[in-house]
Amino acid sequence: SLIGLVKRMAQNDSQIEEFLTSIDRYNPDNVDILERYALKQAESGSYNLKANLAVLKLYQFNPHLFKTEMVALILLKAITNLPNTDYQLCISLIHDSHQDEDSLKMIAQLSELLETCQFQQLERIRRKSGFD
Repeated sequence: SLIGLVKRMAQNDSQIEEFLTSIDRYNPDNVDILERYALKQAESGSYNLKANLAVLKLYQFNPHLFKTEMVALILLKAITNLPNTDYQLCISLIHDSHQDEDSLKMIAQLSELLETCQFQQLERIRRKSGFD
C-alpha cells in the first residue's frame, strides 16, 4: 500500500541519518548501504547530499571501490539541486584521473551549461545524445 511505502521510506531515511552520524559511515564495508540509498534517491526523486558525499568520501579513500556509474548518478543528483553548489562540492572529492572518464566529462559539460544558462546548447546536446 502507499501508506506502507511512505512509512518504509521514512524509516529508511531516519536509519540513514542515524548511520551518517555514526563511525560506520567511514567503514568501506558499508559502501553498499550508501550506494543502495543513492539508487533509491534516483528512483524516488529524493535527495540527500550528506549520504552522497559519504559515498564519494569512501571512494576517495578506497579507490578500488570507485564505480563510475554511481558517481555519475550522484553528480546528476547534485546538478538537480542548482543553484546550490552541491555539484562543486561533489566533484571536488573525485580524483582528477576519474574526472577524465567520458561520462563524467559529459556531466561536467552539462553542469557548466546549466550554471551559465546556455539552455539552447544544452538542448542541442540532449537531442544529439538521444536523451528524452
